[in-house]
Amino acid sequence: MGILCAPLAGSFSDRQGPFRMVVFGVILMLLAWAVFWGWNSMPGMVVGILLLDAGEQCVLIANQHTIYSLRPDARNRLNTLFMCVMFIGGACGSLTATWLWETIHSWPLISSTGAGLVIMGMWIAIRRKYSGPYSGT
Repeated sequence: MGILCAPLAGSFSDRQGPFRMVVFGVILMLLAWAVFWGWNSMPGMVVGILLLDAGEQCVLIANQHTIYSLRPDARNRLNTLFMCVMFIGGACGSLTATWLWETIHSWPLISSTGAGLVIMGMWIAIRRKYSGPYSGT
C-alpha cells in the first residue's frame, strides 16, 4: 500500500504543501487504529494494516519533502538522520505495545495508545505549522 501512496503523496505535497498531506496521513492512521480497536478479526487486521501503512507513508513523504527543503545540499545526511529517528520511534512503539500486551493483555488499550501517539504527532505538526518548517505552506 505504501508503494502506491508514495508517488501520490509526493505530488500532492509538491502542489499543496506538506502540512495537508500530514493531516491526511494522520486521518488514515487514526482510522486504522479505530479499525484495530473495533474490528477484532483477521479482515479487520488486514484493513487496519493497509490504512496504517498508507497513512504512515503519506506522513513520511510529506516530512521528507519538508526536510529536503531545509538544506538541499545535505539531503543524504538529513534523510539518514530522519530515517534513524523514524526507526527508533517505530522500535519504541513496538516495545510499548509489547509491554502493554505482556502486562495488561488489552488490545483496546494498545489501539488507544497507538491512536494517542498519532494524535500527539499531529499536535506537534500543528505547532510546527505555525512556528517552523511548515510555515507559509
